[in-house]
Amino acid sequence: IPKKIMAVKTNAQLAAFFNTGDQPSETEFGHLIDTIQPPSVTLGDENKTLNAADHAFRTLIMPNISGARTITLPTPVLDVWYHIIHLPLVQDGHDLIFRAADETNFFEGSIINHNIGGATTAQFGDGSTFDLITLPTSSHLDLWLYGKSSTIYYMWGHAVSDTNIAVTDG
Repeated sequence: IPKKIMAVKTNAQLAAFFNTGDQPSETEFGHLIDTIQPPSVTLGDENKTLNAADHAFRTLIMPNISGARTITLPTPVLDVWYHIIHLPLVQDGHDLIFRAADETNFFEGSIINHNIGGATTAQFGDGSTFDLITLPTSSHLDLWLYGKSSTIYYMWGHAVSDTNIAVTDG
């Protein structure tokens, strides 16, 4: 029988289950267990809008994509993270795009790009103007996004592609 996946909770939500005198329920223990080791989520071959309930605190696995795909992120929340990996079976001839929730959300940090032609570069987000990450002709991506504030994601990771990943104002 498959196990029901519980919701991943913040530390404050988990702490509230275990106050003096509380008797945590089976469901609350399930939340605790799945927060400690949340299962990964495999995204489909389509444009996707992420949400915290289904995607936060998890590794998100991107499959082979059959066309350019845009992943739209939710508004950043302090201390909430997303880990996204893309490991196509062969070099993918399509762009993989990550868009901030709206034009008031930005990326800060850097992504190392290993160009298949040999050059290694870093692409930077300044936290005030850049809201779009584009991985052209993807071969590999390991991207971490962490809520610095209600408007900024810290970003870091590395990518492999024919041309450099771009962090731009979308």
